[in-house]
Amino acid sequence: MWEAHPPTAPASHTPPGQAGLAVIEVSRPDKAERRRIGKSDPIDAYPAARAVVSGRATSAPKDGTNAGKRALQTAVRTAIKAGTATLNQMTRLLITAPDAIRAKCSALSGDKRVTTLARFRPAGDPAHGPLLTALRTLAKRVRSLTEEHTVLTGSSTSWSPASTPACVTPMGWVRTPAPSC
Repeated sequence: MWEAHPPTAPASHTPPGQAGLAVIEVSRPDKAERRRIGKSDPIDAYPAARAVVSGRATSAPKDGTNAGKRALQTAVRTAIKAGTATLNQMTRLLITAPDAIRAKCSALSGDKRVTTLARFRPAGDPAHGPLLTALRTLAKRVRSLTEEHTVLTGSSTSWSPASTPACVTPMGWVRTPAPSC
């Protein structure tokens, strides 16, 4: 019985699959049985061994090919969440902004608003300088996150619905095509 714990496994240890041994994936033990008997690795090893010997456990172990896709999905999701949060911050700041600034941006939406805000020059307006600096910084952050999303979805061209079941289609702030789901 070999249980993989990559962070604590010794660096010189060869996993059984690479050592020429057959490796079989065993599902987690029955919850009721674990509560009744107890929870520990040695106790869990016996039902796992019985499942392998009886032929109930026959699946091959996960090989890690989807780990990269999951990492890309995580990066895409966090870019979308961060972009949405940044756009919400910009909107809230514009709601409470002075009339002159609000008038410039209220008619604009989406990419035009982000472009306009990114071009603001706070140096010429000492009264509203901090607000203009914040809006400009947030607009640049949205641009950066959009670019990041484009790079991440561009590197995911090999995704398919079968290999990526939890594929997320971005809505709202992203102005680039979503991964093909």
